[in-house]
Amino acid sequence: MLNKNITYSDKKRKQGSVNNIKGHLAESVACFWLICKGYKILSRNFSCGKGTGRGEIDIIAFKKDTVVFAEVKYRHRFEKTAYAISLSNKKRTTAAAEHFIATHPDLKNYGVRFDAVLFGRFAFPQHIKDAWRPKWW
Repeated sequence: MLNKNITYSDKKRKQGSVNNIKGHLAESVACFWLICKGYKILSRNFSCGKGTGRGEIDIIAFKKDTVVFAEVKYRHRFEKTAYAISLSNKKRTTAAAEHFIATHPDLKNYGVRFDAVLFGRFAFPQHIKDAWRPKWW
């Protein structure tokens, strides 16, 4: 019985690391794709720190007069990808974006947009501009 639990635990750990690798790969491809579309990448995986209640922002980019905070999601089935961005995820990302703007006063006069870059197995990536708007915007 103990071996069965260890095996299950090992499988979960292995699956978690595989998903981590897929997520980082999706973020790298999303950065490359945004660069090809004329965006300048300002930061990747920006975090305010654990315990702050603020989330992590996958990609922070800039184009023309707009700072873009992009959430990157990969799911095996592309149809489920957009639903992976939950309300709590949006709130944490928005709070992290507020912190980022507050700590970079040179960006305060620019527009802000929240995008999503969605990936699925065997599907072309989809860039959704203005995927959500926070209340303060």
